[in-house]
Amino acid sequence: MKKALIKTFLGVCGVAGILASCSTQPESIDVYLQKRSGVKREFGSMMGFSEKDTTTFLGKMFPEAKVAPKGMTDVKYYYGHTNFAQALYQSYRQGIISKDECMRYFNAWVTFDTLDYSPDPLQVFVTAAIGMNAENEKLIVFDGNANLDFSDDEAMPYANQYPVPLYHERYMGGKIVPDTTYVYAEDKRGIMLKAAEWASRKITLKGKEYDFYIDNMGMNYDNNTALNFSTPYHTYSYKLGQYAVLDGSFYLIDSLSADGRYMHMTEDPDAGNKEVMQKGFRVCSFTTTDMEGNTIRFPEDFKGKYVLLDFWASTCGPCVYDIKNKYGSIYEKYHDAGFEILGIAEDSSDVIRKFKEKHAMPWITVADGDHENELLKRFNIHSFPTLYLIGPDGRICAEDMEARIKLEELLARYLKDFE
Repeated sequence: MKKALIKTFLGVCGVAGILASCSTQPESIDVYLQKRSGVKREFGSMMGFSEKDTTTFLGKMFPEAKVAPKGMTDVKYYYGHTNFAQALYQSYRQGIISKDECMRYFNAWVTFDTLDYSPDPLQVFVTAAIGMNAENEKLIVFDGNANLDFSDDEAMPYANQYPVPLYHERYMGGKIVPDTTYVYAEDKRGIMLKAAEWASRKITLKGKEYDFYIDNMGMNYDNNTALNFSTPYHTYSYKLGQYAVLDGSFYLIDSLSADGRYMHMTEDPDAGNKEVMQKGFRVCSFTTTDMEGNTIRFPEDFKGKYVLLDFWASTCGPCVYDIKNKYGSIYEKYHDAGFEILGIAEDSSDVIRKFKEKHAMPWITVADGDHENELLKRFNIHSFPTLYLIGPDGRICAEDMEARIKLEELLARYLKDFE
């Protein structure tokens, strides 16, 4: 039954994580978590929170407020969502947006399966009102009970917010499940919506105790959620589909419920021999075609080299910044020493060619948009940039923020004999 209620990551490089038989039975671990309000860590996922713009199809999805908050003037309403994919699907079924508008996002970001989404509308929208009181103090009111009536919700000073519970619904195991998530708003290049909750519990693995906790990444606990195993001396962080490597044992984190209340791990004694998109493991192999039509066999074609595997998009600000200001000089400095970049872009080749007219990119680029984003979907890439630095032995030696921030430092260390 739990399998129906959880998001299951089937792929270790696209192959179901089936354990090889061995003399001892691998451990199967159920972890039931307790949700807590508050901010565990200062950084975390934030979502756009904006006024309704009915000239865009995204703006058309948001419902209208019915009753204004009491005692407030100059009121503006701001809208967000708890599940963008569900919002798209139900808006299409209700005739609010077209099939083409809906599928534009599904084709780019997810492998679409109608069984994953409720055929009936869910409460997946977040609405807030911001205005002034009689003392000219800026206030914010969240529609906590999701009835679009702000007269029965409590206003609070915008500058001194506290997390408030927000009612919404999830679709889990073919059923509509009510839930509550604590939220607040924050000014970060505009008003952003931020979840203010986390989930935790103590777990014991092979006699050693860990404080396990997860952060809410934008209303849902998903493949971007940091899964943290903490001891008094160190915190080990992983993601859904990766292996928790703890005291020499490997545990595949194969399931995580969207509400953050359940996680499942399976011990895998043979994990060290598998291809996994994770630091310390052999990188997943794949075959694709670059923008010039050349067949790329990865990592076979790059043996003996350090390769930065860069999943990016032309609409991603940090991606564009790194291409303009970092990668060119690093590539020029270390390319002859055995460094290569393989860019996997979300965009089509037409978009990338126009991009290249403005920005020098002498390395190999794959326009995954020409291939229906096959690689992005296969490796569950939902945020940009996603980076992996692969060593000459085909193992990943750095990923994500480490690969981005310390790229030149790492190459200087690994290629120290190069002058």
